[in-house]
Amino acid sequence: MLFLQKKSENKINIMETIKLTTKQYLKTLTIINFALIIGQVLFGVIVIYLTLNGFDGAKDSTFENVFTYLLPIVTFGGLIASIFVYKKKISLINYNKDLYSVLTEYRSALITRYALLEAPSFLALVVTLLTGNFMFLIYAGLMILCTIYWRPTKNSILKDLELSQKHITILDDPDAILN
Repeated sequence: MLFLQKKSENKINIMETIKLTTKQYLKTLTIINFALIIGQVLFGVIVIYLTLNGFDGAKDSTFENVFTYLLPIVTFGGLIASIFVYKKKISLINYNKDLYSVLTEYRSALITRYALLEAPSFLALVVTLLTGNFMFLIYAGLMILCTIYWRPTKNSILKDLELSQKHITILDDPDAILN
């Protein structure tokens, strides 16, 4: 939240609140989701480019064999953790607060979920770069698809949160002020 107050015509002092609408909040969530996806995809493109153009990583078969078994475990673990940690954080939200506070906690739960999906994805991309084995890209792709599937929408917020009718009415109005 940013506070601004006009002290004189040329000077600005902190006091006046800039209002956040429902539409702006949803746009912010979408941008966060999109940025995380683009980061993984761009790194994946770089990994593919480097691997195809002769980057010689750790071409050790033992290293590759370890990750052949470890990466599915880490990926599955990240996926399961993202589901359970997300549900736990959602269950801890205090719905007696104002909608802005509830949605701030929701955003925190989403970012945690995305981080738990992103970590195995980046590990898979690094392992692909180091081994040159493109099969490891499957794990990164799976995590990216999960991040896309769990993108934030108004409907997903309504489905995941136990909002009061008053909060639902505010969320349904794109121009409603949240804070």
